Amino acid sequence: MANTQIKEGLCLRGSVSIFKNGELVQEKGNLIVNVGRDYVASRITDGSSPIMGWIAVGTGAAAPASGDTALGNELTRKALNTGSPSRVANIVTFEVNYTAGEAVGVLTEAGLFNAAAAGDMLSHVQVGPFTMGASDTFAIVWNIEFPY
Repeated sequence: MANTQIKEGLCLRGSVSIFKNGELVQEKGNLIVNVGRDYVASRITDGSSPIMGWIAVGTGAAAPASGDTALGNELTRKALNTGSPSRVANIVTFEVNYTAGEAVGVLTEAGLFNAAAAGDMLSHVQVGPFTMGASDTFAIVWNIEFPY
């Protein structure tokens, strides 16, 4: 009998779209951090970890790194619009809308988390910078894709 090897890999790919006052201002890829990869493995094996249900924004200056577990300087964190992500085939979408005054400052980073405070971070992205005033609104649409 021939020795047959099957080689497969599971890849995660993320993208983030940011809207300020209803206008798309940035689209970019993001980094799936090591803790995020561990989180996906834990959900497959036992499902006991809470869902990724919060998006945080911050003012940190450092570029995202694989070992990140938190934002560099978190400004605020908000639960997803629907409380949980949506899924269509191999793409999971996370959406949050920030109303006027919820995140005032110069936003430079965002992260996807499974808790209202602390918790596991799935993904980290450097954004902007975007100056958010007291009357500005913004939204984040974050897609995590499991490519075929």
